[in-house]
Amino acid sequence: MAFLSTHTINKIAEDVNNLGFYKIENFLKKDTVDKVIGMFPKEKPKDKELKIKIPVHFYSFIIKLFKLQFRLFFTGIYLLNLKRKLNCDKIMEKVQSKNCKLVSMDIVYNPKSDEPIKKWHADQLHNFNGKDKSIYKFFIYLTPTSTNNGCLAYIKKSNILSNTIADLMFRGALPKEVVYTLKQYSNFVSRKEVRDKILQNKNANDIDLNEVINSVNKINNNPSTNELDIQIKNSGDCLLFDETGMHRGAQSKQDRYVLRFLYQNINN
Repeated sequence: MAFLSTHTINKIAEDVNNLGFYKIENFLKKDTVDKVIGMFPKEKPKDKELKIKIPVHFYSFIIKLFKLQFRLFFTGIYLLNLKRKLNCDKIMEKVQSKNCKLVSMDIVYNPKSDEPIKKWHADQLHNFNGKDKSIYKFFIYLTPTSTNNGCLAYIKKSNILSNTIADLMFRGALPKEVVYTLKQYSNFVSRKEVRDKILQNKNANDIDLNEVINSVNKINNNPSTNELDIQIKNSGDCLLFDETGMHRGAQSKQDRYVLRFLYQNINN
């Protein structure tokens, strides 16, 4: 496992909060990557995603035992121990607080495809829960990615824009509308009355949200662009990101395997 110094963890927290993401190289060693890939079934669908949810909490482990799902039971124990060794809790405590807890984990397989794994979207915002309800994902790539080959793209600082919108919606200053897709998002923030209220609202990060809105509109005009791709050179590299930011998963020329730890603030 990668050793992360206090300085590095501080940098991770700074970038995740201000930019929306941070890439941690060599997060997993090759033998651990191989072990996690071995947790997938040998027979996998050829034309659709396979997502295997792993137990996280006590009761979910008990249910797996009652259902005689011993493989998932022991996979959950192994991955929780792995999460501990990777210091994910410590990282998220710095990114958010001690109240930011693991809420879900899964392993995901995507077969090679000419279609995007996931088109441009922003998660959670459409649930109208207010700010600080972001899901933070440790996206641990078990296979390398590159442009047009399974990599994720992210509009920098769009997490700040999304949290501002969520807060204004929650307080009734903006209408509660579904803004999940890139087109919905761009159309919403381009409305003068919406844009004005967003820009009048000071964000704690002191980010120029007008610049972010312009970036969103630029990508909306050319959603197939590769300029924001975050390439993963090595199996075991990790991308930690705030999923409220606008992001997408590219089409993949090869089968893609991912391990995910999902964290969320649970006190508000």
